[in-house]
Amino acid sequence: MKSSNDSLRRLFVAVVPPLQVVEAVTSLLPRESSRLMQWTTPIRLHISIDFLGRVNGVDSFLQDLSARVGVIDPFTVRLRGAGAFPEARRAEVFWLGIEDAESGLRAAHLVVLEAARVHGIRIASHIFTPQLTIARLNRKADLRPDIAALEGVAIGEPWRVEEILLLDAPKPRGSKGDVSFAQIGTLRLGQ
Repeated sequence: MKSSNDSLRRLFVAVVPPLQVVEAVTSLLPRESSRLMQWTTPIRLHISIDFLGRVNGVDSFLQDLSARVGVIDPFTVRLRGAGAFPEARRAEVFWLGIEDAESGLRAAHLVVLEAARVHGIRIASHIFTPQLTIARLNRKADLRPDIAALEGVAIGEPWRVEEILLLDAPKPRGSKGDVSFAQIGTLRLGQ
């Protein structure tokens, strides 16, 4: 863990799927990026809960967030379907959807927002859409056929989320984008 004197610039909160789910996702993806899409490498697959950006006093924030996350019971999620940001016909990001019947990801999102507010961390306001990014597009494109092909399709098995992670995203060197995230803390659910 970083000391509270450190300032991390690219901190975020996420759920990392288990290996068997990562393998199911990567089996769907081409091995090489194309002129249009830069596919997410397996070591960077995650479900973002919130991007925090710069955080000062990481130890204090981590301790508070851990206590807040501890009141959320573990929950089950599954990858299902696909979508795009900002919209399918002019996509910049291609993602897999998350089935979360217990709304555990939303509960975690609300807890992170409150902890961030208390610690003076500004999170950009946005509509919370749980998803797992599989590609970033080099130019806007129409992904409606790709999204339709995955309509209602389950990818991998459901899994129980028992922890969320506080991660730092170092900027990848070069064009590969295959640098893993630095794990700053593990936040256990139901503590």
